[in-house]
Amino acid sequence: MARGWQVSMDGLTTYLEAWPTGKASDAHSWIHVDHAAERERMLDDEEQLYSPGVLEFSIQMGSPVRIVAGTEPIPDGWSGADSLEAARRFERDTLDALGDGGRDAMTRQLALAASQFRVIRVLREAPTLPSPASGGGDQSVEQRTIIAGYPWFADWGRDTMIALRGLTLAAGYPDQARHILETFVSYLDQGMLPNAFHDPGEATEFNTIDATLWLFQALHHYLEATGDWAFVQAQLPSLEEIVRWHVNGTRFIHMDPADGLLTATAPGYGLTWMDARDQDWVITPRHGKPVEIGALWYNALRLMSDWTTRAEAPVARFTMMAERARRTAQARYWYEAGGYLYDVIDGPDGDDASLRPNQLMALGLAYPLIDGEHARRTLDRVTEKLLTPFGLRTLSPDDPRYQYRFGGDHRSRDAAYQMGIVWPWLLGPYLDAHQRIHGDPTVVARVLAPFEGHVREAGLGSISEIFEGEPPYRPAGAIAQAWSVGELLWHARRYTPR
Repeated sequence: MARGWQVSMDGLTTYLEAWPTGKASDAHSWIHVDHAAERERMLDDEEQLYSPGVLEFSIQMGSPVRIVAGTEPIPDGWSGADSLEAARRFERDTLDALGDGGRDAMTRQLALAASQFRVIRVLREAPTLPSPASGGGDQSVEQRTIIAGYPWFADWGRDTMIALRGLTLAAGYPDQARHILETFVSYLDQGMLPNAFHDPGEATEFNTIDATLWLFQALHHYLEATGDWAFVQAQLPSLEEIVRWHVNGTRFIHMDPADGLLTATAPGYGLTWMDARDQDWVITPRHGKPVEIGALWYNALRLMSDWTTRAEAPVARFTMMAERARRTAQARYWYEAGGYLYDVIDGPDGDDASLRPNQLMALGLAYPLIDGEHARRTLDRVTEKLLTPFGLRTLSPDDPRYQYRFGGDHRSRDAAYQMGIVWPWLLGPYLDAHQRIHGDPTVVARVLAPFEGHVREAGLGSISEIFEGEPPYRPAGAIAQAWSVGELLWHARRYTPR
């Protein structure tokens, strides 16, 4: 039998029940709590938590104990045992979707972590979706997206397109991948994907140069994994419109007619994934022609050439634009004095030779922008200066601006966010490049090994957003991050032995 009680205080009723029967006391109280992590962030770090009472009962080895608490009465017919079995069934189904039950423990854990980010959201009606049937009712529609991270991120276009291959395709959910792609394509506006979704009634943001270009990579991986050409072909009109807008100019982006590369400037914004800012201070604006944007643009054009050829449509313009962009990039991005690629060219202060991990995208995407000896030298420099056990540093330790600690107030944290702090998601592009250049699948297991311990700290069972740049590489930021999990799962499924 259950034993429980209800307590009302300040208009709030709390219901608690427990199995087996125990001793219940409704001596409610307020408990003072200090939050050490919030104190470190220089935020409000004290809180009063309400305790509705105390439960006391004996426990015995092998005998389950169930405690239910909430602000609503326990529904009639609800069973704690059934709820537990439903959770276990979901876990079994998630692991079964991998398609190979003998997979190693780390991959299984990553698959379980991945399930936390795939969600159905109720968003405003997308402009290109058909209106709901007439007759009134809710005008919003359920759409599938990816939550970027917990506890404080929502669904971001860039993060979704990068994480999609791991969180859906590698996890065994290609149908969800298609639904997510449909959702985001339906929100295209002036040739751009939204940077972030907000709740109904709030404006959708379009302030990133790279989210839309990652869409082409996501579609490439979807087609490669599923063979669903009909779906990709159906997107071609939208994809052609994306290219047209980027060539002619959309918002803060346009193709430079002098060299065929994309360029972008928007005062007050960080337009790439390195978008940290504090009010009007943009820490890494990277205005001009960032190296990964050149690589993504070249790939978008090459993939459009492939897909329009398959669709028996005119392809010449895509092929010519792609080759022009590649010739320019190979001539201009190479930084001979450093033996790697410029991070940005044609910026407000000229070319930026900061040694950063963004150049990995020029080596490992579907179509490499840089290959041969330059690619090998670039990867060697990145490995030497940026690779850590938990990801890639965002800036070389040799740079005087390098910051490896993450802490302090909001401004201090943002100042370090992409100035040396380690990001696990960058292991995805790193392993893409490493496999293309060296073809050594054993490196994946070595890269994954340090995370076997990490899943038991910070956000239990998941991968953190960032790590500090020097030993002991303390995890920080969001405790569970979609692209951290997705990129590791993608490579665990693709390259480790089955």
